[in-house]
Amino acid sequence: MKNLFETMNDHISIRSYKDKEIDKENIDNILDYLMKSPTSIGMQMASLIKVEDPNIKEKNL
Repeated sequence: MKNLFETMNDHISIRSYKDKEIDKENIDNILDYLMKSPTSIGMQMASLIKVEDPNIKEKNL
């Protein structure tokens, strides 16, 4: 198992997206993990919005 420093050092951000749907089980897992993860102010405040309409997605990128 990786230690904290290895995990933090291996972190990357990817900001290129594929035009491919994510299955419901993965979305549920992602939302569950997001709701449990800490924020910079130490509170679990989050707003999550799922946008499926491609016109709205294009407009807001």
